Amino acid sequence: MFVAVLVLGVVLLHFAVGIAVDDSNLSISIGCANLRCISGYKCVMVETDDCVGCPTFPRCVQKECDTSCVLPCRFPYRCVLIATDCCPTATCRRLPFIYTIPPPDFTIDPPRATAIVKPGDPVMQIP
Repeated sequence: MFVAVLVLGVVLLHFAVGIAVDDSNLSISIGCANLRCISGYKCVMVETDDCVGCPTFPRCVQKECDTSCVLPCRFPYRCVLIATDCCPTATCRRLPFIYTIPPPDFTIDPPRATAIVKPGDPVMQIP
């Protein structure tokens, strides 16, 4: 039984295919969940001090740093940690605006029916 499992594993590894990864998208997936800091440090997600609303990035800081973010911020603001040379500082920053696409205009007209005469021919409207 052990030999059969070993042979099956070798066969499956033989057919394994490498996956190409675009390096430009790596920054999206990096966070504290998959970043390990050295002993005596911990990972926190911080924003840069000169960019309001920019995405946060992971940073290793000393374990002694206070990384709690419990400031009583007003409604359109949220508490974020700002990157500094030493320990990050908690600050209230404005929430980024969320732009939504409005729904299409409502109409009571039925959709126009279309038909394809032959594959490859242009689409014609049915009167």
